Amino acid sequence: MTTAPESRSLRQALLLPLAGVVFFVIYGFVFMHQPEQSQWYSCFVRAARALRAGEPIHGEGYMYPPAMAMLAVPWAGLSPAVSLFIWYLVNIVATIAAFVCVWQLAGGPSLRRPLPPPWPAIWLLGFALAARFFVAPLENQQFDMVIAALLFVGCRRLWRGHEISGAVCLGLAAAMKGPPLLFAPYLAWRGYRRAAAVLVTVAVLLNLMPDVLWPQANGRLYLADWYFNCLSSGQWAAGHWFTDVLLNQSLAGFFNRLLRFGLPLSSQVLEARPAIAPTHGSWAAVLSYSTGALLLALSAWRFRKPAALVARPAAAERAPRAFGEIRLGIEAGAVVCLMLLLSPQSSKAHYVVVLLPAFIIARLVVERWNLWLGALLTGLLITGPLTAKGVIGKALGDLTLAWGLPAWFALLSLAGMWVAVGVQREERCSR
Repeated sequence: MTTAPESRSLRQALLLPLAGVVFFVIYGFVFMHQPEQSQWYSCFVRAARALRAGEPIHGEGYMYPPAMAMLAVPWAGLSPAVSLFIWYLVNIVATIAAFVCVWQLAGGPSLRRPLPPPWPAIWLLGFALAARFFVAPLENQQFDMVIAALLFVGCRRLWRGHEISGAVCLGLAAAMKGPPLLFAPYLAWRGYRRAAAVLVTVAVLLNLMPDVLWPQANGRLYLADWYFNCLSSGQWAAGHWFTDVLLNQSLAGFFNRLLRFGLPLSSQVLEARPAIAPTHGSWAAVLSYSTGALLLALSAWRFRKPAALVARPAAAERAPRAFGEIRLGIEAGAVVCLMLLLSPQSSKAHYVVVLLPAFIIARLVVERWNLWLGALLTGLLITGPLTAKGVIGKALGDLTLAWGLPAWFALLSLAGMWVAVGVQREERCSR
């Protein structure tokens, strides 16, 4: 017979999987609404069909590297509903993989058993901080959750001592969108120069494969089309990137809006919002590049030399890790924050990667509470979950985007990683 404590432990262990099942079943109805008008079908599947026919793919709607159009080819012959349903299943797998890897990189214990104190509080706080951004990739139905999963799986492989397979995962992510290429200099800094080369090679080769499999009838390279149509001519002003200027939550987008609107106090100012003039664009470029260089310099100074990583056997992953043992997770958390801030375009869906720094900061707050961490937590709550449009309404929500609060969330998360690496270093040295 099952004893009362065993029964309670079983219920606790099943709580998280059951919550996940309920969420994915309910959200499936939202995801599957109007398949033909979904971003997945109207953008990526249509680009895949053009690719398969040897036609140009870069134009209205598709402004991404050719790799994502190639990866969507298996869906090109399916009906909109079937295509979107299978894509939702892929996103479910990616969501689970991303969450499990983030939990392990933050030092969490096995999720197959009831969480010992204080881990339930860490889980709740970390998820609360990142929930607004964690759901965003499912709202836009694009590749962002898959990219996040590849990033976190790659980081986990690095932590486990498998640098080449980890670099392959990171390269796959970089092939779909450019910002993960920031992991290449990170790997070189850490001493994984071969892995850095593998990352870049995978990203480039994956984007050249469409020209081998489905060459264009006009003889042009898809990768060259992407460069000339999207990179060399598209970003005519810093922060302006084929989208509403409010949606760009990178440093470039923030300074673009700051020079155009200032810090508006009414959403009426935002109703007519054309792109800024080229003269303002040059100032936005100077401000964003100089701020980005400063953040890179501060991060390099804060992290100093890379600390040695000790891979744990798979059996040891069931137990929680001390804060002094999660150095790679902290480093990866800093890199993903810099990705968001330094990218020419970071939308809310891209911010799914803040899940990693959110859980590390949640662990800091729960285990080592002080006034400074309380101030950091307050700032993250204000710039993150408390400013979602579902909480404060569309008008105020647009204002928070104009103020660049998601970018401030990324900046505060980066500051949290600077604090975390200091705590990690102190704990490691005290042993």
